[in-house]
Amino acid sequence: MGYLIAGHILSAEPEQETLNALPDSVGWRLFRDAEFGVPCLDTFSSIRKIHFPFSSRPSKRDVPPEFPADLKVISTACRAFASLGGVDSLDKVMLTLNLRISNLLHQRVCTFCSDDDGLDFACISTNGILERLVCRCEDLEFVYANGTGTIQPLTTEIDDDVPYLTDLGELAAITPGITILKRNKEDPTRLHSLVSTEVMAFIGKGCLPLGIGTFDLLAVPPTLIASNLPPPAPVRSPESLSSKGPWWKLW
Repeated sequence: MGYLIAGHILSAEPEQETLNALPDSVGWRLFRDAEFGVPCLDTFSSIRKIHFPFSSRPSKRDVPPEFPADLKVISTACRAFASLGGVDSLDKVMLTLNLRISNLLHQRVCTFCSDDDGLDFACISTNGILERLVCRCEDLEFVYANGTGTIQPLTTEIDDDVPYLTDLGELAAITPGITILKRNKEDPTRLHSLVSTEVMAFIGKGCLPLGIGTFDLLAVPPTLIASNLPPPAPVRSPESLSSKGPWWKLW
């Protein structure tokens, strides 16, 4: 996995008490983007050390994947992508967390997760109901919208009959209920391509928050609003240190 960016963009700033209802295994920090003013939620494993904002995500142990019964299309796509091997961007943990957060906050939430090594995932839900999901799996793009699933095979600079492109006949056999389109869309090369498109549409801006779509650090970091992390330990003064041992054992 390469350069990772992951998080959730909210429609409105929530009350901290509401976010405290998330599982104890999930650490969270609520920020406000400096340029657009949109509230953004950073989630991660609560047992890991503090990291740079929006550069980590919870694991399956923190948030066991759980889909509503009406998302059979998503389950079918998950099984198909798992059988194909390679990079599977359908992030079941982030999808589960997206549904929980939007239901908990009673608002529309856009969740994203992407890197520079094939991972590209975004989903949008309102009040715990999934509206849209897009993700990349090697030479395939999967889109869930309006209760239906579609797979768009991507063209590449190499010949279409090379053995490591997905066989569309075999794909159709393991994805009942999902529409397989012709291989006629060019493989996008933009960093965080799917996430960039979905986030811009969600916030209604022509630019992207949080450094999405770039390797560059933000000129102005987002403003921290609230967090469930414990406060940092106070810095100990030299006078409070004992002289009975080496300094690195005393801090």
